[in-house]
Amino acid sequence: MIQQLVHLPETSSSAIEQIRESYSDRSSQYSGPPFEQLDEEVQGMLEDYLGARGITSHLASVIPDYVDVKEQKEYLAWLKRVKSFVE
Repeated sequence: MIQQLVHLPETSSSAIEQIRESYSDRSSQYSGPPFEQLDEEVQGMLEDYLGARGITSHLASVIPDYVDVKEQKEYLAWLKRVKSFVE
């Protein structure tokens, strides 16, 4: 489900820096209306745009599972490093 759409202007800084800057001072930048308040045609075009790039509800359902697996792997690797240090 799309809740909000924020457009970040293209500058010389990286995309990640733009996102951090954008969210660190949210009061100074208008981030647009909630997604469901946009015109239905605009919503449809944005959903088509994301879908064409593989950003779908299927991806959204896979991400939490992937995060759990990745976190478990990192935790096990951490435990092995701690065990190695203690021994």
